[in-house]
Amino acid sequence: MMRTVVVAVVVVALALAVAAGRAVWEGGRALDDGDAAARRGDTAEAIASWRRAARWYVPVVGATGDALDRLERTATEAEGRGDPATALAAWQAERTALVAIRGAIEPFADRRARAEARLAALMAAPPAPAAGDTADQRAAWHRQALAGAGGVERAWLVVAAVGLALWLAGSVALARKGGARGVALVGAGAALWLAGLLLA
Repeated sequence: MMRTVVVAVVVVALALAVAAGRAVWEGGRALDDGDAAARRGDTAEAIASWRRAARWYVPVVGATGDALDRLERTATEAEGRGDPATALAAWQAERTALVAIRGAIEPFADRRARAEARLAALMAAPPAPAAGDTADQRAAWHRQALAGAGGVERAWLVVAAVGLALWLAGSVALARKGGARGVALVGAGAALWLAGLLLA
């Protein structure tokens, strides 16, 4: 029995390692694409590429932190030179990436709060009577709107967890007896796990 459990754990660990490896590779490639775009002066493409890099989140080893640093630096520098359009694009790209990787836990919560505060301030600068009469009122209105927007659908996290459980059960069944049932469980579990992660 212990042997079958070990085999199942190894199978799942290998699958997770492959998924993490792909995320690290894709994130690194997107980060390099953004750097190349920045060097040739294509700020819009750089922001889009860094946003993609930030969304390929893998704890510790991924490119997310570096991509967020680049987005924040771009936004801050744009604000400093009086370029609100670029600042808005960079802050929004950072926030979008951070909302996308938020799940049962939220890495970089402080960065999301900072991005939302800057977005609220920038969006409150033009006249927006519906959001308030003063810049402070408009900033508060936009902060509240941003705080409630986006996020992870918790139901899809449950789907992912169920998929992982089925994947593990199928791996155990394959290790013990083989057959179509184990294959079906592994396939269904992997599909649900991927769907849950992608749609959350």
